Order: sequence, then C-alpha cells, then structure tokens
Amino acid sequence: MPSDRNRTQTTLFGREHDAPVIVGPVSVQGLMHPDGELATAAAARDVGVTFTMSNSATRTIESVAAANGDGHRWYQLYR
Repeated sequence: MPSDRNRTQTTLFGREHDAPVIVGPVSVQGLMHPDGELATAAAARDVGVTFTMSNSATRTIESVAAANGDGHRWYQLYR
C-alpha cells in the first residue's frame, strides 16, 4: 500500500478522483480531427479522468455525453 505521500487520489467537489488530472476545455476540436470532442470524451472515459466540454465545441452536448458514457464530465460555461 502506498504511503499518503505517494497517493494521487484527491477529492474535488465531493467526488473522488484517482489522479489530480482533468481534461480541460478545448474549443472547435472538429477543426483538427473529424471525431472532434467525441474522441476526447471517449478517451477521458477510458482512462478514468474528467472531461470538460467547451461551450465552443463542434459537437452537441448530447453526442459528447453519449461518447463519454458513464465517465465524469463538466461543461465550461462563460459569457
């Protein structure tokens, strides 16, 4: 068992995370790859980190949620 010094888990907003890593919002990912945010959301789910969707995404919030499945996700909202 690792000591607390080597522990990477953290709690943020009441949710336990295995590592202090969150995929930050990146806008218009569809310009770089045809799958855009869908691929990033699925990858985040696969490795167990939180995905943050930009409000300037090239995919709908529903399609990104479906790609993320049971993964943890946030949405960037600003005005």
